[in-house]
Amino acid sequence: MYCSIAELYMTDLCDYPSAETAACTCVETALKVSPPNMPDAYQAGCNLRLSQNRGYEGCVMINAAYKMMEEGVQIQASGGDGELSEQQMKAVEALPDYAFRTQTGKLLIECASGVEGVSDEERNEMGQKAVQVLGSCMAENDEIVETWFLLGCAFMSTEVRYSDRDSDSAATAQRHASRTRRRHACLCTLHLMLYLSPPTDDPDEHDSYPWPRISFD
Repeated sequence: MYCSIAELYMTDLCDYPSAETAACTCVETALKVSPPNMPDAYQAGCNLRLSQNRGYEGCVMINAAYKMMEEGVQIQASGGDGELSEQQMKAVEALPDYAFRTQTGKLLIECASGVEGVSDEERNEMGQKAVQVLGSCMAENDEIVETWFLLGCAFMSTEVRYSDRDSDSAATAQRHASRTRRRHACLCTLHLMLYLSPPTDDPDEHDSYPWPRISFD
């Protein structure tokens, strides 16, 4: 409830004279009363901190939210290959809903792409987390266009940066990783374009398209 009220003060009620103070109060209260392993308050806190241009604090918040669903999204993003243990099944069942995870992915991408004071390593880690979260959404429903677009953005946000100080082998490995991530981003764009393309006379054309496999590792 407190998270929903905070979101209202950051959106529809943002012109209210004490909107920022009210939003902060709601988020602080949510953090105090939320049950363990519930990421809602931390995600609302990230949204608030980003709106206040306190980006690094927002990164801390969204990383905490991701940590609470890390096991579940990794299992679901990988397709749950093999027989799952009882603990793993509980982790997947405890995941927040699709819309919540989509918002998690958006915030991770924003933190990975445009926040000052964040190291390249931290940016890359948050980009990889966004890939995992959105990959779990894709495993649940791969017919939502927005998710394809966001997944492409997430892959691009994991672009590896290297310098002249890196050894030849390290630079080569990083270039290979960059090419792989760009390829995944292009595949996401291809999927997106096909979803948005005009319908054809063949209703099975979309299903019969030889979709390349995208790895979320």
